[in-house]
Amino acid sequence: WTGIRCDSYRSFPHETSQSSSSSEENAVTHVHLSNNNLYGMIPQDISAMRHLRFFIVSENSLTGTIPSWLANLESLDELRLEYNKFSGEVPAGLCQLELQSLTTDCASNGSITCSCCTQCFSNAL
Repeated sequence: WTGIRCDSYRSFPHETSQSSSSSEENAVTHVHLSNNNLYGMIPQDISAMRHLRFFIVSENSLTGTIPSWLANLESLDELRLEYNKFSGEVPAGLCQLELQSLTTDCASNGSITCSCCTQCFSNAL
């Protein structure tokens, strides 16, 4: 699918239903859906993508607060949420992930408060 990438990773017996040696598995690692006319809230189904490294949904019409469960995506390296309609504060758990890139609409006239963003944008287009 356009904007979705799966990569192989080595799984171990405790991660799968298999009882013996490790094996190769595929998992969604990249979701890149910028400027796709998405609207509404980020679906919690994303939280099942535990190998997700890049979640890029900038330039859409996503609303609500930034979900705290995004901090459970411990493999995440990049989270790009700018140019949406989010409000509130970036959850503290996301700051603890030490992401390589965390971008939101947190500029002085933006709608998000963020103490750990790597770059702030203004959602006033």
